[in-house]
Amino acid sequence: MPDILAFTIFVLIFTVGEYVAVKTKANIDVVLFVAAVLLVGFWIGLPASIYELSGILPMAGIIITLLIVGMGNMIDFAELKRQWKTVCVSIISLTAACFALVFVGQFVIGKDFALAGTPVFGGGTAATVAMKTILQEKGKEDLSVYITLLLGLQSLVGIPVSSQFLKRAGRAFKNNKAEFEVYSSAVLGETTTAKKRLIRFPESLDRPSFHLMKLGVVGVVSYYFSAILLQLTGINVSYIIVALIMGTIFTEIGFLDEDTLGKTESLGFILFACVIILFSDFATCSPSDVLALLGPMAFILCVGTFFGCITGFICGKIFKIEPNLAIVMCLTCMYGFPATMYLSKEVAEVTAENEMERQTIENYLLPKMNIAGFVTGSFATVLAGIFGGML
Repeated sequence: MPDILAFTIFVLIFTVGEYVAVKTKANIDVVLFVAAVLLVGFWIGLPASIYELSGILPMAGIIITLLIVGMGNMIDFAELKRQWKTVCVSIISLTAACFALVFVGQFVIGKDFALAGTPVFGGGTAATVAMKTILQEKGKEDLSVYITLLLGLQSLVGIPVSSQFLKRAGRAFKNNKAEFEVYSSAVLGETTTAKKRLIRFPESLDRPSFHLMKLGVVGVVSYYFSAILLQLTGINVSYIIVALIMGTIFTEIGFLDEDTLGKTESLGFILFACVIILFSDFATCSPSDVLALLGPMAFILCVGTFFGCITGFICGKIFKIEPNLAIVMCLTCMYGFPATMYLSKEVAEVTAENEMERQTIENYLLPKMNIAGFVTGSFATVLAGIFGGML
């Protein structure tokens, strides 16, 4: 197989997956589609060498680092401050659910399966990328297939469950006349004043290559910071987790611009490559391997969803957020953006009786859902570092 054919096959699968995700309003997302196609593809004869031939696999570490730094770059502290209740409910409920899942899981499916699978439940693609990197560092590649399959399946559980709770939240909001009136005049996407930065670069350097270079610099700093920390203290923190934190720090001081990934004009390729890289283990995965992992995966998905509902409900009561919405804030960990956007728009559409109501319900749900999905994904990436260190 020529290298260009190998690369094009991957692009074709990903492109069709994006089309299916749009048509199904993310009920079948890109990750699930790509996972299913590649898994069946390798079983029916797709060559295992396609990853090496495509040129994607040798760049895995670089691409993953750029994505994680970019995630840290996307953290908007001003918006997090405005949505502080959403942040608190998302983090507290997710943390409680994850630790409960690990505590119960170690007795049911074993410590390794519980520790490796819980962050994937808690953070989707980003946490899976981080956990796979940690597993490779520890020589536990046998768990990679398990967490990859788990990632592919969890949206099938998370999206339908969330849809039902979110519809209840939409109806409750619609019946709350006082709150409905407040959001009926709200404007989404209000601009904020530019923050003062310690570092400023000349406008002449505002080029895609320069922004890509800056992401690389932060990745290099993260790598050596992690290595020095291990040497001086004996604390082994994956540089992938450090990259998330460094991405935030370097954005705050002005070294990274807002939406640096987008400004590189390579975001689409990075996202495509990261999704394809996730399933490299499928090349050597047999149907018997999948059958052997069904039990641990079913446990993580069912018990994790149960604890997510319980902890979300409790946090909703504590922070005085509508309980159904609080539950969904926790469950966004299972699918993230753009499913958070599709669900919000779909619920607004089916709950409203006219255009004004639809826009108002969307004004209420969309910012909370997107923030919750981002917070759970980012925080679970940190949990992946914690739990990965316990393996």
